[in-house]
Amino acid sequence: MYRILLVEDDENTRAGLAELLRQEGYAVESVATASAARSAVSRTVNLILSDLHLPDVSGLDLLEDIRRGIPNIPSVMMTANGTPENRRRGARLGVRHWLQKPLDLPKLLAVIRETVNEETKGNPSQFKTKAAYVES
Repeated sequence: MYRILLVEDDENTRAGLAELLRQEGYAVESVATASAARSAVSRTVNLILSDLHLPDVSGLDLLEDIRRGIPNIPSVMMTANGTPENRRRGARLGVRHWLQKPLDLPKLLAVIRETVNEETKGNPSQFKTKAAYVES
C-alpha cells in the first residue's frame, strides 16, 4: 500500500485530508510539526505531502533535512502564499507539485495519483523497503 506522510499544522485540514486520502486507498500518517514528521519518516513512507508554513520550521527546511537520508522521496507542497523564491528552492529540493490553498481537492487527488504512477511505473517494489533516516 502506498504510504503518504501528511504534514499540516491546521488540525481540521489535517484530519480532512487524511480521511480523504484514506478513502482513496492510501495509508496516511498525519502529523502537525516537522519534528513529528522526522520521527514518522523513519517508517516506510512513499510520499511527503506538506504545508509550506509549519510551526517549527518551513516545509522546505523539513524536506531538505529528510532528503539527506532519503534523497529521492517524492514531495508535494501546499501553501496559501508561495513566493517565487520558495518555488525555486522547492524545485532544487525536488518538489514535484505545488498546490495552492485553499486546496482544490480533485486537483490534489490527481496530483497524488500522478505522483504514485510516476514512482511505481519503473519499479513498483522500490518504495516497499524501509527507509533509513537518521536525524542530524
